[in-house]
Amino acid sequence: MTGAPNTIDDRSVPDDRLCATPEDDRPSVPEIESALARIVDDADFDASPRNREFLRFVVSETLSGRGERIKAYAIAVEVFHRDGDFDPQADPIVRIEAGRLRRSLERYYMLGGRDDTIRIDIPKGGYVPVFSRPEGSAAALADGGQHDETAPEADDAGKAVRRPGPGTHRWPWRHAVTFAAGVALAAGLLFLFVGAPGQSQIRLQEARTVPAAAAPPTIMVLPFQAESGDEAEIVFAQGLTEEVHVNLMRFGEIRVLEATAAGGDPMTLAADLDADYLLRGSVTRHDSSIAIRMRLIGVESAAGLWGDSFVVPYDVESLLSVIDETASSIASTIAQPYGIVFHDHQRMVLSAGETPLSGFLCLVLAYDYRARISADGNHAAFACLNRATVLESQNAEAWAMLALVDLDVSRFRFPVPEGLAGEPLAAAASAAQQAVAVNPFSALAQHALSEVRFFEGDLPAALEAGERAVALNPNNADYLAMLGLRLVITGSLDRGMRLVDQAMVLNPAPPGWYHFAPALFHLAHDDPSRALASALHINMPAFYLDRLLLASLHGLLGHDAVASALLAEVDTLYPTFFDCPRSDLAFRNIDPALIDRLLRGFEAAGRRLPDTEAPCAI
Repeated sequence: MTGAPNTIDDRSVPDDRLCATPEDDRPSVPEIESALARIVDDADFDASPRNREFLRFVVSETLSGRGERIKAYAIAVEVFHRDGDFDPQADPIVRIEAGRLRRSLERYYMLGGRDDTIRIDIPKGGYVPVFSRPEGSAAALADGGQHDETAPEADDAGKAVRRPGPGTHRWPWRHAVTFAAGVALAAGLLFLFVGAPGQSQIRLQEARTVPAAAAPPTIMVLPFQAESGDEAEIVFAQGLTEEVHVNLMRFGEIRVLEATAAGGDPMTLAADLDADYLLRGSVTRHDSSIAIRMRLIGVESAAGLWGDSFVVPYDVESLLSVIDETASSIASTIAQPYGIVFHDHQRMVLSAGETPLSGFLCLVLAYDYRARISADGNHAAFACLNRATVLESQNAEAWAMLALVDLDVSRFRFPVPEGLAGEPLAAAASAAQQAVAVNPFSALAQHALSEVRFFEGDLPAALEAGERAVALNPNNADYLAMLGLRLVITGSLDRGMRLVDQAMVLNPAPPGWYHFAPALFHLAHDDPSRALASALHINMPAFYLDRLLLASLHGLLGHDAVASALLAEVDTLYPTFFDCPRSDLAFRNIDPALIDRLLRGFEAAGRRLPDTEAPCAI
């Protein structure tokens, strides 16, 4: 490769702006070279071969004193072998690959490189790397951890960008939504390395080992085809393929195969690799737009399970966001808990009428229960998951779902299932902590921890873990909806409803509990008519909170007979609720003003409330 010498003189880094540490603690060239070699050889650095070359090139140029030469044009010509007439405004290849390289670096430093003493970063807005000693490293601690921000760096457009100091590389989880892509990659989202032309290389990404006969569903993703062979079309197709793969991998319950340049019949290849589903698609560029077509096919049946086609705008400046949004939509439709794949597996499991034998099949059963909350469903899900976590002790998703099922016993006042030892909330906390210990990057584990902390009364920890779950998998509508519901009932009405609205876009046919949030939102705004219209969609007649909310709303609207009948159902489902109604609702962290409105509805329906609730054991 021209312009990138194989050896670098043993001298200090030539430009103060390239170091995010004080001058007397500046990493030396040998240290940086050693750090670079360690990164590109580490399995946790999941960059493609050309992006490894990308990193070598920019580091080499910087250490050789040619940092000012590191522009999109030089990288395109030297690394990606573009012609001399390359135009970075017309061809976004460098920007796209730089984004992937940054994510690969973030992933590396959260996994294999978390203890590295030298850190290499490529700040957004340019391609010149910075070198720093992370806080917590031996050298940084010896220096007292004091670091300065570096000077601004101009990108190709001349825009000044301030380089972050090493302190910004810590990951404060309360801001994790901002960094969703990088954090999600840290959860184990690995790209397929590009092989030689004509070869098909497949890599299976697994978070755990499960019995082969009942393994989680496996999807093989074929590269999206660029129909005309136009260069921009090819770049879009490659980017969309990788982003679909990444977004699918955010769903820890699903395994993903990705093939490049696959030869032969794809269905035969998918069958040989025991894939359950094959996703294939194509893109066609039309001037200022790109048409996308895709199909999801069942490998065993060869039946088409889902297909879609749509047109997105083609604009170089917004290309990355278009690819991200498109891939997110595709992955959510296919892989979310109530999406195409889960629905297909749920149908097979429930129609078979057999006792599930694996953690994944227990998850399918549990998701079915959570769509229609009931005591019987809770007990069936608990029995299955309790067994699964013994057989698969490293299955983080099974532990997390067990935590949620245990928690339901406490928060929904279900009879304690046989085999649940101790207090249900304590059992839920233990299972959630085990899920996080097994896999701290499991979005379901963080979601379960959020719910447990919420009912323990630790709202800051609950919301932090909830945001962490959304950051790890922003395509899971359940995590968005539950975080939104928690915000609504604690009084953050507008922000909560924005999240629930996003969840309903991702899942246009959601389970009934999603509608608690808009019902309570409208009740908080003193609009019981609109609240009732939303609450009627909950449709969980075996769930006392559904009956309670409907009874209160009908009471407020003067529908006395309907409200009275609903209160009678509550008496059957939860006979002691009206001994301590305010205490029970407060246990759910419902905003006091909202509790007052609910209680007024009960009184309007003719239910006499206790003058005092002390002592009330909730």
